[in-house]
Amino acid sequence: MSATPSLAAQPRATFEFCSPQRSNYGDLDDRLRQAIGEAGGNELATASRRRASTERAIELATELLRSEGYYGGYVSHTETTDTNAPPHLCVYPGTRFTVDDPVIKWTDSLLLVNITNKPTSIEDEANIPPATASDIAPPNDPASNRTITYDTRVFDTAPPVRPADGRNEARNVVEDARKAIQLEGKPARAEDIIAAEARILRALREDGFADARAHPRQVHVIHPDTRSAVSSPQRDPETGEILTVPSADAEAETPGNETIARLAEQLHQELIGSTPPAQNVTDEANGAISPDSQNPLDPLQNGQGADGNVDAALPAPVPESQRYAGHTGNVVIPFFVIQAGQLVRLKEDVFLLGTDDISTSARGSLASRAETSRPRSDDRNTAVRDNRADEDTPRTRTRPKFVQSLVTWKEGDIYSPELLNRLEKDLSDTGVYNSVSVNLERPAQPIQTIEDGVAGPTRNTDTADTDALREVQVQLVDRDKKLLEAAVSYATQDGVGVELVQSQFNRFGQADTLRYVLRLADIDSRIGLDWTRPHFRKRGRTISASAFVVNEITDAYERQALTIDADVSERRGDKWWASVGLGLDTGRYAEVRYDPITQQALNLDRDLAIVTLRGAMRTDQSNDPLDPTQGWKASLSVQPTAVTGEDTVFFLRTVGDASAYYGLGEDDATVLAGRVKIGSIVGGDELVIPSSRLMYSGGGGSVRGYSYQSINPRLPDNTPRGGLGLFEASFEVRRDVRDHWQAVAFVDAGAVGFEATPNLSNMRYGAGVGVRYKLPFGPIRADVAFPLNKREGDSDFQLYISIGQSF
Repeated sequence: MSATPSLAAQPRATFEFCSPQRSNYGDLDDRLRQAIGEAGGNELATASRRRASTERAIELATELLRSEGYYGGYVSHTETTDTNAPPHLCVYPGTRFTVDDPVIKWTDSLLLVNITNKPTSIEDEANIPPATASDIAPPNDPASNRTITYDTRVFDTAPPVRPADGRNEARNVVEDARKAIQLEGKPARAEDIIAAEARILRALREDGFADARAHPRQVHVIHPDTRSAVSSPQRDPETGEILTVPSADAEAETPGNETIARLAEQLHQELIGSTPPAQNVTDEANGAISPDSQNPLDPLQNGQGADGNVDAALPAPVPESQRYAGHTGNVVIPFFVIQAGQLVRLKEDVFLLGTDDISTSARGSLASRAETSRPRSDDRNTAVRDNRADEDTPRTRTRPKFVQSLVTWKEGDIYSPELLNRLEKDLSDTGVYNSVSVNLERPAQPIQTIEDGVAGPTRNTDTADTDALREVQVQLVDRDKKLLEAAVSYATQDGVGVELVQSQFNRFGQADTLRYVLRLADIDSRIGLDWTRPHFRKRGRTISASAFVVNEITDAYERQALTIDADVSERRGDKWWASVGLGLDTGRYAEVRYDPITQQALNLDRDLAIVTLRGAMRTDQSNDPLDPTQGWKASLSVQPTAVTGEDTVFFLRTVGDASAYYGLGEDDATVLAGRVKIGSIVGGDELVIPSSRLMYSGGGGSVRGYSYQSINPRLPDNTPRGGLGLFEASFEVRRDVRDHWQAVAFVDAGAVGFEATPNLSNMRYGAGVGVRYKLPFGPIRADVAFPLNKREGDSDFQLYISIGQSF
């Protein structure tokens, strides 16, 4: 009897090199075998499945070759008589190119307005000027005798050394840009060259050149056959002048029977998205062959043009006879064409677009802005327009003084993307805006008017000089002024909880939030309001206040009280927060306590007033506040408390909590998460301290598998008994299973004791599984948990449904 082979035992896809001549491909053999190993054979598969397996193997092999810089090769399927055999590929890698000696060509530009005073036919088509030149000369009037055209003069210029200021040392801008390339010796991949260009621009902007931009880049392909061809150029025997240099794109044959010209064309299509520049234009300056660029360097062209008459030649590259010297192997030399622009210094006053407050900003009048506003050209690094009087501009209820209070730079400080990003983040974090945009105003464009061949002085499209301070403009899109929300939660022991919240955003024009809350639940019901005001008189400082009428019913106590709280929190850096606050809790407490004399349950019914001074610190070092996969969080709360009324006591309640997250695999598909919590009360007796301030454990937020407070030691009637010491720990494995779904397995543990130090001798354990459905605002959570060492009165399992990860 023959056994049917298992799917896992089937052979993987195989390959062989089919090079016209023997070549050494290094470790490419092993890497190809590993890459195409994912496409295996299966003798039980259908013919369509085998074809799909073959196509997948070819796709994987081609992707690997391209990622390693191989061009001009091919991957094909070798047919066999065995229809059940795994795919067998014929692989010719082609020619491998690496990046060598990348070059940055620095440019700048000048807009030319050519005015010719001569009769023109009324049928002549009007020549529409760029938007930025409309205040220099009007568009053509067919009835006039003036013809206006627009050109751009491009010239070589490197950015200056960035001078030292109060907070930064002098910077060599050219050297910073050069270091940002990071391409030397890497495979010639389009994404790497594009990424290097982006790094150059980022380095320039970080050095203060906010308007830095890239023009169409060039890529030169060098092959060993071309180097031998250009090593001996023909010269005039009398003058020594170079007469001809064989083109790099001549019919030099590559090992794959493909000309270097075709490879160059393929590389250009891959690396710059166009055919390579022609190699037949003589460079008059040096007598060598140089590319003829057809790419205009018009600074106004970023997806838009002036009138099609722009004529701007790229800076001439190095002559071929010099360019190929010293290079070995097959290399690609990227020529990045970069316009750095001017070093930008900032005005301290920002301008808030779309405000209805036209009295004053923090340091300047807004009323006159509408009178002087002019249309501004779109640019991805600058503001769109001065919208003070534009009806299409979203209106904001925010006060300009509030925005100004968040500015972290001084008058004349050098531009940094971080400065604008910080302001944008501070505004976004308030939660009262749908969108926040912080940009620089449009830069001044150098322009020169030439009338009848006579050049006038160079000026700017704006009245400000190119060296003048630049204004930062802020555009805010407010959330709806009012929002009604509803939330539902469920737990086996806690029952159903329903919460209605009406929020009012930016009511006082300072990013404040006022919430009216109604919560109905089996354990904690309340009605009241809370108010939050971010950045109160200082960036990063938040004040909040709340007042609630509370009805709390638990197994250990019942409370009907009025609570009033006020807190001030302050951000310390980007990841740390500190807060202080004062709370008043006054009402009636019905408690079941332990009588140490009779060792029986004791019913207490007391009117108490509790005053609490709160201090806390927390940090969030994780990568996502809603669904972290890396990093850690920690918090510490200290609460000195005074109780008066039918009993008097002073005590200190301290709770510390920490959690950590570690992602495994691609995109952190598996996350290991852990949490530890420790609590302690010192200075008071268990019998006198109000039950609501004692330590409890159990439930969806602590030890799952147990009901709320059921981890605690119990009184003879099985009522939970509050403690003075607390310890909790949790461990979860979270695994992404498909698009938005995540599976979770977890173990929780906890203990409560009657000493200020945690007592681990009476630990309780729970374990379970759950699912998460991920949404933009956080995952929806459903967990089922089981007590591992249950006691009398504990349920067989607990079910929890809520929003957000458990920790």
